Amino acid sequence: MMTSLRVLILEDHQDDAELMLHELRKAAYEVEWQRVEGEEDYLAALEWQPETILEDYTLPQFDALRALKLLQERNLDIPFIVVTSSISEELAVQCIKQGAADYLLKDRLTRLTSAVSYALESQKNRQQRQQAEASLRHSEMFYHAIFDSTSDHVAIIDQQGKIILVNEAWKRFAQENGDPTLAHTGVGVNYLDVCRRTQGDAQTIAQAVIEGIEAVLAGKVSEYILPEYTCHSSMERHWFLLKVTPLP
Repeated sequence: MMTSLRVLILEDHQDDAELMLHELRKAAYEVEWQRVEGEEDYLAALEWQPETILEDYTLPQFDALRALKLLQERNLDIPFIVVTSSISEELAVQCIKQGAADYLLKDRLTRLTSAVSYALESQKNRQQRQQAEASLRHSEMFYHAIFDSTSDHVAIIDQQGKIILVNEAWKRFAQENGDPTLAHTGVGVNYLDVCRRTQGDAQTIAQAVIEGIEAVLAGKVSEYILPEYTCHSSMERHWFLLKVTPLP
């Protein structure tokens, strides 16, 4: 089965371009191609949206590093392979650092198809990773929007009981009431230690909270609810319905 491939070739010798095309066709690529020699034609050909770029390192008025730079300036992710008669190790490394997917010599074109295949596969994996990261960022934004929109005071704690995240309602309450035990927003504070330090008439409730949270953390219960939980602040006593559930 033939695989279609749009190839842009930056090469000033037609015969060399034909040899590259011959190698790709031998590997069952159905090639649609353009050959250009100068910068202006190269930029115009990028509008054609090639899937692979093959370039001789040095053209009369244009070289691979310049071509790579123009590609990056336009944020185009197109596999770029340098195909040249000779290249020093230093220049080869420079091309790779600049963004070339690979480089090879014209007298070793048998490696061209494997280089193109590997570059296309790497591009596919890279784009899939970028899509996954974008999806994750969107999910995080969506989650935070829901998390911060609720009027309930919500805190997330780790397995040791340390608060690692709180929503806006929690932050507002902690800041407005100036509760020193919550260190303003509470992030970084061990919630269980706060309960352990509670004295007076709230000590019994605090102990129940500790036992309930530890039971949830240990997986002994799937949920813990305390109908009346008191919190002392510098202003007044507040009552809450405390609900503790594990995150999946």
